[in-house]
Amino acid sequence: MSSYTKGLLAGLPLGIVLFFIVVYALKWGGTLPVMMDW
Repeated sequence: MSSYTKGLLAGLPLGIVLFFIVVYALKWGGTLPVMMDW
């Protein structure tokens, strides 16, 4: 595997985790619309 592919595969889970942290932070802060309440 190329180093670019390795970096992409390593960064993907991190990006997903960061995405969920941001979503839950916004949800907890009450700034997300009710339709996103999951």
